[in-house]
Amino acid sequence: MNTRSSKLIPVVAALAAVICGVVRFFQIVSLTDYSTGFFIDGAGFGGILIYILLVGMIAALAALAFVGRKKGSDAAYSLSPDGMGQNATRFLGASEVLAALLIGVRVTEGGSVVMLAATVIAAAALIVSGFTLVGRIVPPKFTGHLKIVAALYMFMRLGEYFNSYLIMRHNAEKLIVIFSYWLVIVFLGFLARFYARLETKDSRLAGIIFSLSTFIFSAAHAISDILAKLFGGAGAAAFVNLNYDACAAAVLSGTYLFVMYFTSKTKDYEPIVVE
Repeated sequence: MNTRSSKLIPVVAALAAVICGVVRFFQIVSLTDYSTGFFIDGAGFGGILIYILLVGMIAALAALAFVGRKKGSDAAYSLSPDGMGQNATRFLGASEVLAALLIGVRVTEGGSVVMLAATVIAAAALIVSGFTLVGRIVPPKFTGHLKIVAALYMFMRLGEYFNSYLIMRHNAEKLIVIFSYWLVIVFLGFLARFYARLETKDSRLAGIIFSLSTFIFSAAHAISDILAKLFGGAGAAAFVNLNYDACAAAVLSGTYLFVMYFTSKTKDYEPIVVE
């Protein structure tokens, strides 16, 4: 796989997210009974089509990434926290600040004192990590620890969501949210390992698959809900509830993919700050 073909991975991932988002939008407006939240009778295949598309596209992109590793020329396998360069860390830092702001919006939605506190702490952790990355060439290891804080927040959100909608697993709106939370938890765990310098060459492929999965699921979810709010009519707009955690997950995972495939490895530089 040459450099140009390897860069197709994040580009195709973005297109896949848009396609899945549009398909899910039509699924919401055409196959959903808004009074119950479930798919209408006879929409069996239409109800699972989005998941077939999501899994199929992720599998195809994962295979492309695997081929790149085998051929040894894929940029993603030559990059590390110690060699990404200042532009790469700035992109990642800016994405974390934006993700923190998106998560912080959840505070306006109310909730229990525990979840409100968790939301504020997670947003603060990402803001600190983000501004640290923006100002440094070499990401310090503690930025990885801060990702664990964000992962714990997402785990709490998943528990809250699953507990609230346990019997709604086949609901058109709920199942994809549950999948998105699981994936971003795993992705943030990978990021924590990445910044802590605990990953290996073998773990990089897993990280790329986690980021691909998180991005496509979360971005498709966010895109479809935005389309439903704007173009789905009053019924669809009232049915969907734009999940800002999913938006944050799409920003973080999408930026990671971009950095891994579109930035060059820095050689022979002096860190701004030595830990």
